Amino acid sequence: MVHSDYCYVGKRVRQERQKYQMSLNELADATGISASYLSLLENGKTVPSIKVLDKICNFFSVHISVLFQEDDDLGEAFFFPRDRQVEVDVPNDRILRFLLPRGNCRIEPVHMTLQPRERRNEWTVHQGTEFGYVIRGVLEVSLEGHDAIRCSEGDSVIYNSSIKHYWQNLGDSVAEVFLVAFPRIDFRGELQGALRT
Repeated sequence: MVHSDYCYVGKRVRQERQKYQMSLNELADATGISASYLSLLENGKTVPSIKVLDKICNFFSVHISVLFQEDDDLGEAFFFPRDRQVEVDVPNDRILRFLLPRGNCRIEPVHMTLQPRERRNEWTVHQGTEFGYVIRGVLEVSLEGHDAIRCSEGDSVIYNSSIKHYWQNLGDSVAEVFLVAFPRIDFRGELQGALRT
């Protein structure tokens, strides 16, 4: 039985595909994911891997949390209790908890837990800027074409998330990082101005 959270994923994938008036076969050709698998995904009959979701999100240039967003209307405040937050568990790898799974926001916060000595070498990429704050552990964030950045508890880092990147746990215990994606913001100009003052 497929978890109900993934029914949202299938619905959102179909909405994105139809928004661009694409057929299943066209999306399959563009992403390298078979049309039959995409059909199962859109109908909530399979649980996709993070790798599959990354391919789809990269093609549509959306953050992964867009695929989990709900249709509630926002008032002046929005309370998002823990039991409604979407958690994606990658076995022997990491857990991603989407703290505000709404793709129309200018911020997309995620709590990521990484297993000890977890070394993930699959790149991810999405538009905009990403901020990371290490809650516990020793982590490394790698950006393609740049030196890796080593982060310890209490350290923060901000980077261009449209560059291929990945996080890995260098320690012998579970590590946690709080990530906030800003899909529509290029931080460099604002941050450079702030650092000069």
